[in-house]
Amino acid sequence: MGVTSAIVFANIGAAYGTAKSGVGISSMGVMRPDMVMRSIIPVVMAGVLGSYACFATRAKSRTKDDKEQGGTVFLVSKLYKSRIATKIVNNGGQATLVWVNGTLFGSCYAAHDSERLDFLQDLNTYVYAIDSQTMFHLMGDWNDEPDESPLAAALESAGGRVQATGAPTRWEGRRCIDYVITNAEKELANLREECAAYSDHKLLCWESQIRGEPRERWRLKKTTSYAPPSGCDVRRWQQNVASAWPEVQQDVKPATNREQLGENFRQLCGQLEAAFKIAFANCSEDGKVPRGSRAKGSGPAFERIPEASAKADPLDECFETVSGEITLAA
Repeated sequence: MGVTSAIVFANIGAAYGTAKSGVGISSMGVMRPDMVMRSIIPVVMAGVLGSYACFATRAKSRTKDDKEQGGTVFLVSKLYKSRIATKIVNNGGQATLVWVNGTLFGSCYAAHDSERLDFLQDLNTYVYAIDSQTMFHLMGDWNDEPDESPLAAALESAGGRVQATGAPTRWEGRRCIDYVITNAEKELANLREECAAYSDHKLLCWESQIRGEPRERWRLKKTTSYAPPSGCDVRRWQQNVASAWPEVQQDVKPATNREQLGENFRQLCGQLEAAFKIAFANCSEDGKVPRGSRAKGSGPAFERIPEASAKADPLDECFETVSGEITLAA
């Protein structure tokens, strides 16, 4: 329990942030998600970067002037339970929503034209449907003033309120268009702005209580039972699985008996199945999950350690192998 410094969020094209003792955002211009590390390292060095999971949403640029693809991106420390909630992207904006220890964080960008209403409606529909006791913090470049926010007004019945500095957050003009829509104002403390030399937006930072929980860590050694789809080389396949794994990984209860060990194994297999489906889709040109791409009867498999004796249990060996840090072996 307490204020954490081990969680980092980044939203390219909307918001990004860090703080020495908490969570923060800054608003940035449209950039490619693969530029996130190059952009945030100068600011993050004061905090704790460590091992992280990256959740990214790519989108084609909405104007002819922006040639590169943009996207919203989250970096979340693997010290904390985190997984993707959903990704919303259309002509009116984009959002990456991530669960972090039971709190919903949103990294968002809303366009400044009439098409933004469709995006805001999609975002409102998702957030409004979550449990009323769930805390949410939607951070982003909203392209409107806090008192003009249609999303904040729509979420008011769900406890949504705007947290903003009241000061301009863009170098150009005098508008405050980067702020947080939250139903837990007390969880965000010391909201402030800082300068970011590499951005046309200023940096918003705050401190936030992140209720940490211990988590189990697993190591995926091999995926030999799952051959890559036709036309997808092995290296690309491994990269796809590695990037998909943080999106589907969930904690499992510590095993205290054989029954729980077996249940953990089944849960882990289910998570791997979901990761493989995402990897298959990312290998496919049309974005659809290929059918019949795997060998018949194949399933998630781990590299097992050599049997110590004839009585060694394969399930025990498997769990000895997968416990530890997440890595993909070539």
